[in-house]
Parts: sequence; structure tokens; C-alpha cells
Amino acid sequence: MPPDPSFTRGPRRNLSALAPGLFLFGLALAWRMVFLLEIRSSPLFQYPIIDMYWHRLWAQEILAGDFWGKEVFFRAPLYPYFLALVMAVAGSGFFWPRLLQALVGCLAPVLLRRLALGFGLSERSALAAGVIAAVYPLSVYFDTEFLIPVLIVPLDLALLLCLARLKPEDPLRAWILPGLCLGLSAIARPSILVFLPGIALWMLLILFRHNGKAWAGRLAVLAAAMLAVIAPVTLRNAVVGHDFVPIASQGGINFWIGNNPQADGKTATAAGPELPRGSYRDNVWLTSQLAAERALGRKLKPSQISDYWYQRGWEFIRQDPAAAFTLFGEKIYFLLNGTEIPCSQSIYYYRNESYLFRAWVWPGPLQFPFGVLLPLAGVGIFFSLRQRKKFLLLYLFLLTYGFGIAIFFVNARFRMPLVPVLILFAVYGIQEWRQRPPVSNRGHYGREIVPLLLLAGLLALSNSHARGVNQEDEAKPYDCMGSWYYDQGKYEEARVMYEKANAKNPRSATALNNLGTLSLIQGRAEPALNYFTEALLQAPDQPLVVNNLGLAYERLHRLEDAEAAFLKAVDLDPSYEPYWNNLNRVRAALGKHPLKWRRPAPQPSPPEVSP
Repeated sequence: MPPDPSFTRGPRRNLSALAPGLFLFGLALAWRMVFLLEIRSSPLFQYPIIDMYWHRLWAQEILAGDFWGKEVFFRAPLYPYFLALVMAVAGSGFFWPRLLQALVGCLAPVLLRRLALGFGLSERSALAAGVIAAVYPLSVYFDTEFLIPVLIVPLDLALLLCLARLKPEDPLRAWILPGLCLGLSAIARPSILVFLPGIALWMLLILFRHNGKAWAGRLAVLAAAMLAVIAPVTLRNAVVGHDFVPIASQGGINFWIGNNPQADGKTATAAGPELPRGSYRDNVWLTSQLAAERALGRKLKPSQISDYWYQRGWEFIRQDPAAAFTLFGEKIYFLLNGTEIPCSQSIYYYRNESYLFRAWVWPGPLQFPFGVLLPLAGVGIFFSLRQRKKFLLLYLFLLTYGFGIAIFFVNARFRMPLVPVLILFAVYGIQEWRQRPPVSNRGHYGREIVPLLLLAGLLALSNSHARGVNQEDEAKPYDCMGSWYYDQGKYEEARVMYEKANAKNPRSATALNNLGTLSLIQGRAEPALNYFTEALLQAPDQPLVVNNLGLAYERLHRLEDAEAAFLKAVDLDPSYEPYWNNLNRVRAALGKHPLKWRRPAPQPSPPEVSP
């Protein structure tokens, strides 16, 4: 039987029935507009970095006519193509594309309300869940940033809603829509595919427990619809890249990032020596390719590079299972903790830029909002166990998707698809607690103790600060702002930001490299040399810094030292032509013959975005 009769289809609803959804959509949009207006003057608003920069660049390449690309997709493609459509309508600026894409994110509260109604929440509670989702500060942030959650959160909610509405007697074609939602979410971020076994199990246990043939047929239709969405991406990769990669080749390196002897479970470190800026090529893609090909001594296809890193990750797990198990436990802790772990840039920094964020995002001791949401959701899950068959679909989503995050690495962005379901359970828990009859005698106090103990335990867990969960590189926002000023030619303002970054983290090779680059631009070669030397002490064998060290030597007319530095740079990264140009310029000045650069296979090479 279906989870709840609320999901049955009725006649066309009138305008008053649509009012709650329209209210939630409007509230969500207003909240996002306020946030955008607050932060629009920040350099970080106008200076996307890392994934955000890469997504914008990819969208610009699509709009410039390079629709198909030249290589196998390293990242799942749906969001960049969506962003290209947004930028085609709203322009290539920074405000209007964010606002336009946020319209998609505003659908999430509407969908969550419908989902909550279907799982037995009252109209008031379902509306409350939608309101919380509309104003949830991390949703506001990610919906207005050039990142994937703005797509996958509504898509995953649409998937859950489509599944929960299904009944055993529905025709085969009814299973097409959830399959399409699953496929679209997969080509935005393949993480959702870990939920497919959960869907199959839910179908078997709840809908088709005594009809294996019907179960297999409907599962096949759902899978076929999903594959119909994924297949064009797979075919495109085969035609353009001459390689079999179903969606994207990023999985292997992401698995290794979260499973290696140096992994901390939450930091997206590159696989090799490369600073994240300079001539910006996707840092994770570039270093994973260079390191794998250097290790195996041959040119590799993207699928082979991904396989190599999967093998490295599994090798760590096999060789040191105790360390791997401990690391996995730490990642589960990070997943349940209230700290909003950054990926591209600090989330808590926006407390300095936005009154809204300052009011609704707390770094501690109470880590609001997630540090409160999770404990309340835990109580809601406890109360829901009395109707566990009805809620099984949501249990399986939380378990499988959470596991899918933890086997890689954890940050606030990756766990965003879990948040709406946790909101649903949190509101359900409050509803059930309020509706519980009063305790009439001392003998029934025990039934109140368990949820109270659960709430207290989860509050303690999600607001604790163990295992370095709240440690982040506080220098990064100032590095980014300094680079924005640098690009504007405002060198003194850039220096102030870089010095702040250096003060926040004296061991930051990025801050030291940026200070050195700025000194070099201003004709101060000796201080630049000192900065680059110190940067290499903090992060040895970074080709960008080694190259910059060579430039400083060249300015000081120490040509032999410059040649040695440039030789090391091309050895560390032989794929980057400017390093070879610098080397041959110095060799010519020394009266030596040039060395030939061997042009690698075509790869995307975005323009410089920072010093």
C-alpha cells in the first residue's frame, strides 16, 4: 500500500489550495533577494573561486559555442549547462544569474510541504516545514552560489515525492517520472545513485512484497527512465573523449581524497603539487591526471585515471583497515556535527557580510542551525518508528545518501540534500511530542525519558568540537579578496588582504605566494624571493611557486638559479606551456639552446584568475 492516502490524486485544485505553495515560494525568494543584496558589494561575491569559478567558466565556454566540449566530463555536466542557460537569459554578471537560478531552489520548500503532507504531517506542520526550508540559511547560501545544490535538492525532493505517491496498482508508465528525476539528479551529482538499492528495497518490502514479477517490471521501468537521461552523457563521452565514462571521471580521485593515509575526512586536497590559482585549470582534475600518469609512466584515459585513484583508495583500506575504519567513523561524526564544513570557501565568513547570516548561522557553542536541526530530527525519527513502514523510504534515503557522502569526504555542501528530510522529521517530532497525552501518573514517566535522552545526546554530539571538526583555513577569504583587488589593479588593497591572510595562517603557501607575486609586480624582487622561498618551505614542490621563484631570480639577474627553478617547474608540471617559455627565455639569455615543449593532448585551459 502507498505510504499515506494524502498522496492520492484528486481534482484540479483551486487557487486557495495553491496559496501555501505560492507563499512558500515567495518567502524563499524574498529571503534570497535580501541575502544577495547584503553581499553584492563583497569582493567574494564578484570573485568566484575553485568550483564556482570552474562552473562559470564552463558555462561561458558553452555560450561561446563550445557546446560539446573536447574531453570526457570530469565533473557531472547538468549544472554547468543549466548555468549556461541562466546566463543566456540573465547575462554574465554576478547578481542576476544568482537570482534567476535561485528560482529553482525556491521550489524546494514547496515540494517539502507536499512531501510532509503525504507522510502524515498536519497542514500546519507541513507549512512549518516549508517555512523552515525557505529560510534555512545554508539553503539561502547555496541557492545563490554557483554550485550544484540549487539543482539537486529540488530534484531529490521531486524524486521522493514521485516515489511516495506511487501505488502498487499504478501502471508501468507511472514509474517513468521518478526514473527521470533520478537520472537528472545523477547527471548533476552521481551521489544519488547510492539511493537506487534503497529504492529497490523499499519497493520490495512495501509495495510488492508478494509480487516479485511486478516489482521487477516496475524497477526495470524506473531504471530504464534513469538510463535514458544518463545515456546521452555516456554517448557524448564516448564520441568526444573516446572513453567509456557513464557520467564523469571525478569519482576515483574523490574516493582517494577521502581514503588515504593523510586524509582527514573533510578536506578536498589535491593529489599532487599545484596551487589552486595561477593559470587556473581545474586543480583536482589536473593534479589527479599528472600524478597518475607520472606513477604509471604513460598517458591515461580519464576512466583509467579514475580507476587508478579508486585502486589507491582501496589499497589504503586493505593495508590499514583499522585506520580506514577510524577515518570512516570520523566522517560519520563530521556528517552529524553542526559545524558547516567548508569546501570552496568559508561559510562562516559571510557572517561578516550579512545581517541575515549573522542572525541565523552560529559557529558555537550552539552550532545553529544544523546543531539544533539534527537532534530534533533524531527525536522525530524515534517517534516515527511506530509507523516505520510508512517512513521506510525516508529512512533509506537518509542512510544510503549519508553513507554515500561518508565513503568519500564530508562538507556542508555535500550534505545539503539531507537537510529537507531532516526538517520533515524535526517538525514531525515536534508535532508528535505536542500531541502526546499528558503523563497522568508516575508510572508513565519512562516514555518521556527516552526522547529526552536522545535529544540531549544528539545535542551534545552535534555541538561538540572533537577531531578538529571546526578547524578551517581562515586565510582563504582574505586570499580571495586580495586576488579580486589584484585583478582590479588595486595593489595596496590587495596587499592588505594578503597580509591579513598571512596573519590568519602564517603557514599558508597561497598567501605567501600571493604576497610574493604582488611584490614582484611592484618591482620588489628581493622581498618576493623571500616570500616564495617561505612558501616552498610550507608546501614543497608546488610548480607555480617554483616558477615564481624562478621569475624572482631572473629579476635579480641570477640566471643560473632561475634556470634551475624553471627546470624544476617543468619537471613538476610538464603540461603547462608558460613554464617552458620562461625556461627557454632564461636559457637563451645564458646562450643555451631551447628545450622543446611537448604539447599534451588538448585540455581545457582557462585564463588566469589570480596572481
